[in-house]
Amino acid sequence: MKVSDYVKNNNFEAEEQFSAITVHLSDNEMYLSFLGTDGSILGWKEDFNMSFMENIPAQLSGKKYTEVVANKYPNKKMILGGHSKGGNVAVYSAFSVSKEIQDRIIKVVNYDGPGFQKKTIDSIENKDIIKKIYTYIPQDSIIGRILEHEEGYEIIKSTEKGIYQHDIYSWQVIRNKMIKLKNTTNSSEKMSETMKTWLKNTTPEQRKIFFDSIFEFFYSTSANAFSEISWIKSTPKLFETYKGMPEKDRKMLIEMIKLFGKAYFLSIKESKE
Repeated sequence: MKVSDYVKNNNFEAEEQFSAITVHLSDNEMYLSFLGTDGSILGWKEDFNMSFMENIPAQLSGKKYTEVVANKYPNKKMILGGHSKGGNVAVYSAFSVSKEIQDRIIKVVNYDGPGFQKKTIDSIENKDIIKKIYTYIPQDSIIGRILEHEEGYEIIKSTEKGIYQHDIYSWQVIRNKMIKLKNTTNSSEKMSETMKTWLKNTTPEQRKIFFDSIFEFFYSTSANAFSEISWIKSTPKLFETYKGMPEKDRKMLIEMIKLFGKAYFLSIKESKE
């Protein structure tokens, strides 16, 4: 298969981590593949920005990429897809491009990618595009249960546990078929309810301060990726960063953590009733 149109843009100032490539499956069909979150602190920061931003930069870049590739190969049908944030970007790109381009989309494949804020879903003009979206999550899914999904999803068996099920290489297949399950686990349901309650009880402004503060800690270590952080050596620096924050931001940070804990224990209580 021929691959083309590779792009990569990691912009620290804009808090954007984006990459995509096009795979030509045949003379009349191509797959636009969007990169998921890499190991960079920047990439994860952009993910959490979804909780308070209507559109993150990677989504807008995905839309532009889809338009450019669609116009470059006008006679080809398209499949859009990606894992994690890549799946989210694929879905956003599909419902935000013109009706003319949407008609050329065969399907959109989202592998455990987060959803969207409700107002973003409500803004979709052509609701028919939702019928083309196929979302797959593992039984312990956490990332794929974040925010709202208008489309349904299928559950795939993973051999890992908890957050490590997000690793798509742990998903089980027999020949060319994924092994499907009927239900997600209780822990996945609890985390989903926790996130919904937490988002409902906080404002976008509060969430921005919270995540900006959290990632200020990580950036203070001068590391580019989480794997580069030596937590033992970085502890004094993290504490120094915390003390240097404005008092109102420190209070907001603690309050948001308390709200998340309260939401989590409430979901556990409700699951036992």
